[in-house]
Amino acid sequence: MSDDVCTLIEKEQARTAAVAKVQSLINEGLASGISDRSPEQILKMARGGAASRHS
Repeated sequence: MSDDVCTLIEKEQARTAAVAKVQSLINEGLASGISDRSPEQILKMARGGAASRHS
């Protein structure tokens, strides 16, 4: 096989793996259910967690 064909195959495999990862994360989110928290509460928690990780 030519180098060009091998490169295209590798790129397609990487793209397929990335799509599978995103789909897995989507499925995980859907399976986790609906939160009782408001979007603002979720963002506040997320930002607070990010701030504590950077301290």
